[in-house]
Amino acid sequence: MRGELVGLRRDGRWVGWVLAVACAAGPFPPRQARADSPEWKFGSSFNYWTGNYGLPERTDTTYIPFTLTRLFQDGDLGLTIPYIAVKGPSSVTVVDNVATPNSSSASSRIVTNSGLGDILLKGRYYLLEGGDWVPATDLTAEIKFPTADPDRDLGTGEFDERLGLSLSKELPQPFFAMADAGYTWVGSPPGWGLENRWDYLVGLGVHLTRKLSASFNYEEVQALVAGGDNIQDVLYGVDFKATRDTTLGAYLLSGLSSSAPDFGLSLSAGVRF
Repeated sequence: MRGELVGLRRDGRWVGWVLAVACAAGPFPPRQARADSPEWKFGSSFNYWTGNYGLPERTDTTYIPFTLTRLFQDGDLGLTIPYIAVKGPSSVTVVDNVATPNSSSASSRIVTNSGLGDILLKGRYYLLEGGDWVPATDLTAEIKFPTADPDRDLGTGEFDERLGLSLSKELPQPFFAMADAGYTWVGSPPGWGLENRWDYLVGLGVHLTRKLSASFNYEEVQALVAGGDNIQDVLYGVDFKATRDTTLGAYLLSGLSSSAPDFGLSLSAGVRF
């Protein structure tokens, strides 16, 4: 699932995290309103995913990113520092929140690992403003820096890079549509053989009131391990503009494939200043 993480284990220990997008379960963060002069936005979210992933034991993941974004007239640039905690059997490899049997360990004891994750740098350029027939289109890019402590087995020591396009379009009121697609060059530690991947999301939303909107999204992410199932899930979200500069959001996730979490929850808040 985009937004989130790849955890790897060696000899039953966590080897690292490969963060693809540091947002809650959902698309690349929405385009910000154009800033006449540079402004800032700070946001954070609480994300929780749980599932058996076809195994007897359950794996629980908590992910809490803190993001500071600089807003410009033609785009934005954000830096994310996350905290991660995972509780699950030591006999699995967790890849993008997907737990699979780990041939390097026969143990099935439950372990918990937590700490600072890898830092993300995310940028966006407002490519097209959109019009009657053309959606607003953004070019997006992000880099994962391997900053997690390798001595605590929280870092792979590898970079990831992603390029993508985000589109949004107002439909006949009160509806709107969104889409996001991208390709990630995944850094693979020696011996793991992780593959590059594509991902996409399509969604439909409705403006319930001037400040409140709801959306339904379908997401698919290519498996990072050859022969694995693609991650497929649906996301149900609400966004509330509490004040002119403050936004709140909530998402529920329901997995559609065996490689996806059974359930996910995300609560977010952001303030512009």
